[in-house]
Amino acid sequence: MSNPSALSQYLSSQKARYLEDVKRGKGRDWTVVMGNEAGDLDTIASSIAYAWFRSEVDRRPSIAFIQTQRSDFHLRPENVHALSLAGVQQDLEELLCLEDIQEGPSFPSNSFALVDHNALSIRYSSYNDNATVVAVIDHHEDEGKYLETADPRIVAPSGSCASHIAQLRPPHFPAELATLLLSAIVVDTQGLKEGGKALQVDQEAAAFLLPLSTLAPSSFLSVQDDTESLSDIPEIQELSDELGEMKMSVSHLDTRDLLRRDYKEYTYTLSWTSPASAIRAGMSTVPVGFGKWIVEDQDSFFSSTEAWMNERELAVLGILTSFRDEDKLTKNDRPKHKREVMLVIREGAKIVQDDGSIGDAAASVDAQELASRVWSGFEADEVLRLKRVDFGRYGIGSGGDNGSRENGLFGSSVRARVYKQRNVTATRKQSAPVLRDILEGGSPPT
Repeated sequence: MSNPSALSQYLSSQKARYLEDVKRGKGRDWTVVMGNEAGDLDTIASSIAYAWFRSEVDRRPSIAFIQTQRSDFHLRPENVHALSLAGVQQDLEELLCLEDIQEGPSFPSNSFALVDHNALSIRYSSYNDNATVVAVIDHHEDEGKYLETADPRIVAPSGSCASHIAQLRPPHFPAELATLLLSAIVVDTQGLKEGGKALQVDQEAAAFLLPLSTLAPSSFLSVQDDTESLSDIPEIQELSDELGEMKMSVSHLDTRDLLRRDYKEYTYTLSWTSPASAIRAGMSTVPVGFGKWIVEDQDSFFSSTEAWMNERELAVLGILTSFRDEDKLTKNDRPKHKREVMLVIREGAKIVQDDGSIGDAAASVDAQELASRVWSGFEADEVLRLKRVDFGRYGIGSGGDNGSRENGLFGSSVRARVYKQRNVTATRKQSAPVLRDILEGGSPPT
């Protein structure tokens, strides 16, 4: 893998071999390495790198599977750019994506390695005999699964999951893979800046990857004994600025695209129903504040959000914004970082069946009870520290149930509340477990 297109050739070859084996009914001879469905750079880089490691170092046939439609990569230009730095072609045909797997009652492989998340979705285990998670490498909250089957099983804090992949340190690490993992670490830790999201494991991983990557400066000797200097290296700064600018460039996206650009979906079993009932919930992270978003797209924000919930058959949708307020400056004269949360509950949401499907005859969930528990649970959380605000702050006046400040301009089948998040360091890593604990933990509303 030493020539400039080596990673591209490798990925193409692996994909062709895997799909041919699937046609021959031998898909179960492979381990499918998959990241989470949000499809950010960390999840893609970690999937590709760990699949390479299992195949080329451990000699176990493995393929990286990206849970994203190839046509949706335009939603994340930073991903496309980082992949191009690693030699992947612009059409991304080398990658095994959602549309490359023919739909059927079950997934064609039953051996899975999870990176950047640690719970296998029901869509991959339903009707899939002996579906087994054989490895987990992640940096989110540990759900405590696959303790007997996963080896390795690494679930530990880090700014980027890619750092844990790099810590495997194979004897011969391809330059293009080093570049891809380094890009993921840099974008997730805002350039490895001191006092930011980067932990020691991220600093050590970046120090290991940089001299191996295609980005290593000619004057670069070694920073492995001086990891604090990483953020000051011009190549790191340039890569961070480049990817960061692309990541925040979303002005060309409409509301539907913003909601699905960085989206995760969950199935939660409600603790207070008898018999036990499961619902679908989603969380979207969006790099623009509601003030700008709703004001500029008021004609379609509310209708598009309802339509997305209907399309995904969601009972709950959390919209988490993270942005810089140009009108509010810090002591260093930088735009102040802010976060907001909108919690939306849909009437008539159906109960999820045991196989993950939702039938026409399925019972619906009690939206009033659901809303009461979700709102009170989030409002009481001491980590997020939410402060409820009125939709009126976004230029929405009163005027009946559908146009009231309490519910924005959502229709009568939707209930919503919006909040300022006072703890701006808390991300979806903290919000998703809060929602899970509310729905599955059973605490009654106060």
